[in-house]
Amino acid sequence: MPASLHRQLKEVMPRDGFETKFQLQFTLTSVPGIVLPLFAGAFVDRFGGRLCLLVLSVVSLIGQIVASVGVQIKGWPLLLAGRFIYGLAFQPLFAAEQAFLTSWFEEKQLGLALGLSCTASYVGQFLSFIVSPKLSNEKGAAFSYWVSAMVMAVSVLSSVAIFHIDMMHAPDIRGRNQLRCSRVVAIDQSFQNEDVERNNDNLSGELDHNSVRRRHTVRRQVLELLQKTTPSYWLLCCLCILAYSISGGFLVVASGFMLERNLFKSPPKHCVLQHPSQCSSGYLAPEGGNSIYDLAGGTCHLSSDYAPVIPHLLNITKSKLSWQESQYVFEDLTASDIDCTDTFWEEACTSNYCSRRDAATIRAGFYMSIPLLVTVATSALFGYFMVDKMGWHAQLITVASILRIIEHTLFAITDSRLILPLILDGFAYSMAASSLWPAVPLTIKGEEAGSAFGLMTCIQSIGDTVFPVIISLIYTLSGELYKAVVVYFIACSLIYFWLSIMLIYTDKKNGSALLTGSNDESNSRQPQRCCVGGIYCFH
Repeated sequence: MPASLHRQLKEVMPRDGFETKFQLQFTLTSVPGIVLPLFAGAFVDRFGGRLCLLVLSVVSLIGQIVASVGVQIKGWPLLLAGRFIYGLAFQPLFAAEQAFLTSWFEEKQLGLALGLSCTASYVGQFLSFIVSPKLSNEKGAAFSYWVSAMVMAVSVLSSVAIFHIDMMHAPDIRGRNQLRCSRVVAIDQSFQNEDVERNNDNLSGELDHNSVRRRHTVRRQVLELLQKTTPSYWLLCCLCILAYSISGGFLVVASGFMLERNLFKSPPKHCVLQHPSQCSSGYLAPEGGNSIYDLAGGTCHLSSDYAPVIPHLLNITKSKLSWQESQYVFEDLTASDIDCTDTFWEEACTSNYCSRRDAATIRAGFYMSIPLLVTVATSALFGYFMVDKMGWHAQLITVASILRIIEHTLFAITDSRLILPLILDGFAYSMAASSLWPAVPLTIKGEEAGSAFGLMTCIQSIGDTVFPVIISLIYTLSGELYKAVVVYFIACSLIYFWLSIMLIYTDKKNGSALLTGSNDESNSRQPQRCCVGGIYCFH
């Protein structure tokens, strides 16, 4: 949700170091993902999917409530703390959900069940991009956060219902297949030994024995994994970082970038108000209006994609009770001084500016949903036809990198419409998600596919943690220009492409498993897939 509320949060939160703290929300959410995949599987294994769903849903609700209070009182520490608490529940909650569904559905039904679960996640993001900006514009950013908390409260109630339904009707086979999919999420799942048998008469003693055994086994299993990995696996890990970090990083800045580039562009400097020291629109504006003219002569005609011209200076010392300040005195008024949550700006002085900006943020939310819609529509198709049937893992990864280069080059060098590059963004993400994760078992020598998935997830989380910090630094050092961030995305996309070529070269030297999908050794040990069309629902 924060990604679609960049402008709204900027109005209500303290401005000092805003961009750094805004990006820090996403970093703190990702930090737990670096470590938690190591333990999520064991957590679900020991306590069961239904209990984990309930507990982790409550933790995520607590995190959202803390973040909402932070926005309400305009305090960054609480907002960031809430995002961190939410991050603590994110990865384990995903593991618990996958394990729970796996215990309920037969193998032939599992793909559909997990595929619908993944699709529901994308639909939720889509609705958030559309609804959150509108709610925030009408009721304030804090209201939007509280609505999100209420949605999570419904999720907790759903978890309670699931808990009771599962207790009453769950099949006895859950113990046998409970963690079929969590092997894909957590390294710890691969540490379960087939020769360990639990004795119901001495259950606590056996659990303690397994816990000690697991701790002593972790180091050995990780070392064995490192010995059995191939160069192709480590290239996949690097490609995973770039694929998801470029996509997630762009999503973080997309709202502000689209406003700056297309939807709410700054008006030309030669366009000024006829009365630059008076309000531009609203009941404090001149009775005859405050028209715009060109300093070079003539009239400025600004389309709806431009921000209205605002006054240059103001000196209003009389206030109303509904206004937030006692006086409004500005010798050089800028757009960052205008707070549209204050009725002075929204109704009295710059009403046209606020109304047009609200409309632009809603349009930005719609555009941000385009990549998600493309992903939902195409992921299963790419996964089934290109990966499962043709075995084109490396080819899809390479095409995805090329689409990234084209996408961000279009953003950087042209003022073209947003739809084409955003569609390319959706295709690039879909191709990467369809091909990266199913390629992992083809790059491992031995029975360590589950560990390889978990390690790759941890490495991906490192990228999700670091990239927002880098983006914030670039944005700040460039004088708050989003185009500089886009240049960074182009550079990352070029590295992405180079690594994909290296993957093809390395794969050809080792049997072309990623080019053809034919690897007899890996086929016998490939884990159960967790989504329709060979898609793994990692974010």
